[in-house]
Amino acid sequence: WCNYTKEEVPGDFVRKIGDFKAFSSFHKDNIFKIRIYCSNKKEQTSIVSELKELKLDLTILPKKDKNYFVELLYGNRSRLNAGKLLCNYNKIKFEDIVFLGYSDDNIPLVKNINETYAVSNGDSKLKKVVNHVIGSNYEKAIEYVIDECF
Repeated sequence: WCNYTKEEVPGDFVRKIGDFKAFSSFHKDNIFKIRIYCSNKKEQTSIVSELKELKLDLTILPKKDKNYFVELLYGNRSRLNAGKLLCNYNKIKFEDIVFLGYSDDNIPLVKNINETYAVSNGDSKLKKVVNHVIGSNYEKAIEYVIDECF
């Protein structure tokens, strides 16, 4: 699963190539983050080990929520940097964007945006730094923000 891409990069594309190093070098300027979902802790550990052997310019983050997964960030990219890159690429002023989120890993990004929203079922740390807390993401939060801002 690829996030913050300049172009669509379907996950099936990685499987078709069958070589993550080739995929990575082809898309390194296009992708901010890749998430690999794992069946269990053992599979996650194995994937982290294999990725480290490739010695790519990746930050490898093994994580667990309800599932095990591995997040890969290219170089030293952050959500803030990715947001700015996407704005530049799309010729949008960074201060003109509107943010809606739920996770505390968005806080550095939120602190640099003027109009920010968090969903009520989001992380409490994020809700403290946004301008507005609105209904949950199950209650048409995106539609609310669009109506409010546009």
